[in-house]
Amino acid sequence: ELLKIMQTFRAEQASALESYRVVGTLHDIDDLRQCMLATSKPVTDYFVIATHYVRFLQRYAGLNPYSHVVDIGCSWGYLAFALANYLTDAGGYLGIEVQEEPITWARQHLAWLGGNFEFEHVDLKNDYYNPEGDEPRGAVRLPIQDGWANSILAGSVFTHMQEDGVQS
Repeated sequence: ELLKIMQTFRAEQASALESYRVVGTLHDIDDLRQCMLATSKPVTDYFVIATHYVRFLQRYAGLNPYSHVVDIGCSWGYLAFALANYLTDAGGYLGIEVQEEPITWARQHLAWLGGNFEFEHVDLKNDYYNPEGDEPRGAVRLPIQDGWANSILAGSVFTHMQEDGVQS
């Protein structure tokens, strides 16, 4: 039984890496790699994690090529990149981030993803990521139209929030 689980995991991991390879060969990702090199994780970790998020959303949240995905805490747009060859024009992606620099970068460098991929900065106060933010923690309204999203991901968001922001 354990061998079967490991074989399934390896097959899924290989499939996720293949998704990254295909997307990575279609577009120049040097700028994105440079942004990620300033972080503590190896560059490929971000793409593997993003493709695993796609698989997770497919399996457990019904993600399909026509889905409208909200990525809260989108950072530099890793999930958007992983969805590049998956979502159709009928689908959509909205990345939301409290740090302005990644959003500005994503708007400039990931425009090739198409008009159905959008990136929004939320000027939420966060002592570490956005200490000068205008919106107090717990008072922000996310820029999502009612009924638009059918898949929402907040990967590694709550671990980066202060307690009063999580409570509200």
